[in-house]
Amino acid sequence: MPRKTPKQSQPSKIEMPSEDAFTTQQIELFQSLLPQPQFDRDKLSNTIDLWDAVPKYFVTRRKMNSMRNQGGYLKKIKCDFMHRKSGYCVEITPARITDENDQEIEYYPSEREEAVEDALRKIAAEQTYGFFEITDKLKNSGVTFTLYGLMKELKKRGHTYSYRQIVDSLDIMNKCNIEIRGQNDEVRYSSAILPEVAEVHRKKYISNPKARWVVRFNALVTESIWALTYRQYNYDKVMRYKSQLTRWLHKRLVHNFTQADHMNKYHISYSTIKRDSRLLSGKNPREDLRQLKSTLDELCREKAIHEGYQVTVERGPRGKILDAKIELFAHTDLIHEIRTSNQRHQLNQKQLEGRVTGEQANSESRQVKRRKSFLEYHKNASKT
Repeated sequence: MPRKTPKQSQPSKIEMPSEDAFTTQQIELFQSLLPQPQFDRDKLSNTIDLWDAVPKYFVTRRKMNSMRNQGGYLKKIKCDFMHRKSGYCVEITPARITDENDQEIEYYPSEREEAVEDALRKIAAEQTYGFFEITDKLKNSGVTFTLYGLMKELKKRGHTYSYRQIVDSLDIMNKCNIEIRGQNDEVRYSSAILPEVAEVHRKKYISNPKARWVVRFNALVTESIWALTYRQYNYDKVMRYKSQLTRWLHKRLVHNFTQADHMNKYHISYSTIKRDSRLLSGKNPREDLRQLKSTLDELCREKAIHEGYQVTVERGPRGKILDAKIELFAHTDLIHEIRTSNQRHQLNQKQLEGRVTGEQANSESRQVKRRKSFLEYHKNASKT
């Protein structure tokens, strides 16, 4: 029997955060992006530990069309993944929304929603937009924005969407559900990607693109802001990658390859990438490996890894592909990105513990801009 159609409604009013929420130490640390010698802060943002590792944006719109039944319904989907040697299962419940043709239809979150979430997080990393508050022992974080500003931010990074498409994405992220279970099948967490989405000071849903909106982030994002487990990364570069898998792998390198230098190799297997990203969509391992090679080549072109990466295929009887091992070296640009992220993380920890004043932290930030010799040293080192 088909599921009962949920009542469609406009975004509800939610209370604006207090003025103090925009100046708490947690949000100021989240916004304290540390510029690199070759990149200003406009190109930087934060990637979230665990939350960004959860495979939730992997079903394409084309695939959804083939999965829906006649009523426009989609089944829940489950998949396993690993994060920092711990096993998890994620269950995704699709969102049922009213589309531009006034038809009720279900969607999983997909690539467009991923871009919108990343853009919202970038806006939150700017002063006066992001907020963090604790009320009745509950932590909340989020961002205020306009549809016009969000559309401009996405277009600036190579993603051009209409107002309607952006509103639909916000609706999907608000009405879907992500349930994450840990080992032993205990319920770890269950919520929408954006638990609260509301237009502020306007009654109409989309008519005024410059009306102010507010969203609250998923609690795992809030917890990461609280615990300082996010990592600075080159958001501008990642948003401009053509492949969704390239974006996934770049973020993973920033989180996991914290000891990157010209001597250390990064090791990862084809089976790990397939399991944890869910973005390899080939009909067989051979097609998957071609897609993976295309991703690695894009990382090479964009100076994230060196061209001398190695893919060693493991074969079984009759040449059947069992797995493949990938070894790669980080490019100088990515080494700088990761080292600056490490430094920024250490500064934030010291500030939170009260060992570094804001003035001292700003002084260290200015020193980074002057480290021309550091950049030249590694440019020369990469040639040897």
